[in-house]
Amino acid sequence: MARGVKTKAVAVVVAALALGACVPETVQGPWGPITCAEPNNAMPIMGQSCLSAQQLAAWYKASGHTAKLKGVTIDELAMTYLMEGHREGVRGDLAFVQAVVETGWFQYGGQVLWTQNNYAGIGATDGGAHGAIFSSPTIGVRAQIQHLRAYADWKASRQTLHASLVDPRFDLVVPKGKAQTVGGLATTWASSTWYSNTIVRLYDEAVAFNS
Repeated sequence: MARGVKTKAVAVVVAALALGACVPETVQGPWGPITCAEPNNAMPIMGQSCLSAQQLAAWYKASGHTAKLKGVTIDELAMTYLMEGHREGVRGDLAFVQAVVETGWFQYGGQVLWTQNNYAGIGATDGGAHGAIFSSPTIGVRAQIQHLRAYADWKASRQTLHASLVDPRFDLVVPKGKAQTVGGLATTWASSTWYSNTIVRLYDEAVAFNS
């Protein structure tokens, strides 16, 4: 592909991820269409995002919370989630909502500190460890996306990742693809049995807010 054509293609993808006047009825998932307005614990982690970066940021701002973020705005962070998710075939909007759950609406207060750029509690075990520290917001998001792919895609490997590996616990996910749906994250990604239900509930709220 010519350089000018490639640059234009990337720009089109960025615009599509950032904007969106309404939530589509369905998007493409790994086993067929995903119904955006009816999320449940069987919702696949891999696939296209239903919500744009603009819609995710608007939903967050309407919640009344103030994010503690290092070197990035909530709008930029939402865009990063969709871009990194798109790269690996992971639903970036779902990962953003998972981060909201993990960080307490990006206000933290738990084991992980807001300065760590760790939005998914990677390495923060129940024993009290603070977890991984990432050099930038982009690397923190990329690590979460790679970790989600390890959970959801049985074909995930160092060789099939589309970006250099930054997730420090990627190789510890065995077997790969052991949690292909949101429901599979409860008691695996997090010890709580209500973990998946909370993600689904907030995702449903984000979709309803933008519909």
